[in-house]
Amino acid sequence: MQEQPLIAVRGEIVVEVEPEIARLEVSTVARDADRARAMQLLDDRNATVDKILASFPDVIDRVESSGLRVSPQLSNSKAPSQVEAYRGVVRQTIAVTGFDRIGELMTQLAGQEMTDVGGPWWELRPGSPVYRQARVAVVADAVRRARDYAGALGSELLGLGRDAFRVVPVDPQYRIDLDGLRRAIAKERKAGHRPFCVIGNAG
Repeated sequence: MQEQPLIAVRGEIVVEVEPEIARLEVSTVARDADRARAMQLLDDRNATVDKILASFPDVIDRVESSGLRVSPQLSNSKAPSQVEAYRGVVRQTIAVTGFDRIGELMTQLAGQEMTDVGGPWWELRPGSPVYRQARVAVVADAVRRARDYAGALGSELLGLGRDAFRVVPVDPQYRIDLDGLRRAIAKERKAGHRPFCVIGNAG
């Protein structure tokens, strides 16, 4: 038996909502010929950044650090393996909810020595109900489109998943095998299912 044609329908929706958080990226850098000195400078500068962040408790939702990275910088002279300096970086991601003071926060952070500030990037919270609203709306749009396709083919949309269908055998003239249909119905009833519709396809 040839496989029946399958029409895949996708829904589409555009939802415009107010942002729930603003994301900032802050990088603090220190560089020195002495590794210990570079680490100390980085620790001091990062402590200053943390102090600024702590002064905005009602503005900041959360702060995440990507860790500390310290790497040697090699000389460009004739001795390329010679370490010229050590460079340390601490990167932090800041989620801000107090939009009215975000400019003040960014200004204070950007005013610190060897501190880079990026953003803001406007986002929704990971568990925002907006995501569910969008999913429900896009499924509803897909169903509307599927009904249009079904109507164009002279059919109706039942709203059943593919797992709800069973293939019934046919005879050499492509008529439903009634004995096979009876066996299929009995099998489904025995499994606790309730067969309710027989669909014949032609063409």
